[in-house]
Amino acid sequence: MSAEIPPPSWIKTTELAITQVLDAPLQILGIGKASWGVGAYNYTRRAAVQEQLRRIHVLIEGSATYPEYVNPATLEELNLPANETQKMLSVFNGESIELYRQLQGGRDFIIFARAKDPSRSLYKLTAYGVGKGTEDELRQYRGM
Repeated sequence: MSAEIPPPSWIKTTELAITQVLDAPLQILGIGKASWGVGAYNYTRRAAVQEQLRRIHVLIEGSATYPEYVNPATLEELNLPANETQKMLSVFNGESIELYRQLQGGRDFIIFARAKDPSRSLYKLTAYGVGKGTEDELRQYRGM
């Protein structure tokens, strides 16, 4: 109980000194202890967009027919309370969806939305669910 604790070895002391000096620059490069933070933050932004698109999917599927038009900035055709709409739109890049189109005579739809991550990841929502969208698909549906 009263034994003296030996001092750390010179290797341990040297390693600690070197890692303390190099920690900040390595974190900036994404190599250090906290490098997962930036990647996790971007993943969270993409996941939030997918979750809100799933909520929109539930709202649209719960109605008798698909709306002919959805205002990208207000989503008023989905009949949500204003605070819910604002919370939903806050995860999308530009605080709005990119595009809504009703397809096949009203029996199908497609929605495009972008995440707020640095690459502005594009996602699409169809009657079948959420998936990754491509710029070519977006251009195709914009031209309709």
